[in-house]
Amino acid sequence: MITDTQQTLIEQVRAWKEENAAEHGFSIDAIVESARHRQESSGRRIIRLKKGQQEDDVEAKPPPAC
Repeated sequence: MITDTQQTLIEQVRAWKEENAAEHGFSIDAIVESARHRQESSGRRIIRLKKGQQEDDVEAKPPPAC
């Protein structure tokens, strides 16, 4: 059973997703490009796995210098 608080969060997430999609013309390529740009500019470590690769196989690398 979903509580009222959980339902509110679900509705907020869905509204954000719809707004984000609309901002990018509902183009999955534009949405992904924007997300990658935000990730790259965050300064946080990003792990991109190749298909079939496990996270344990990834060598830790420091975030890029700002």
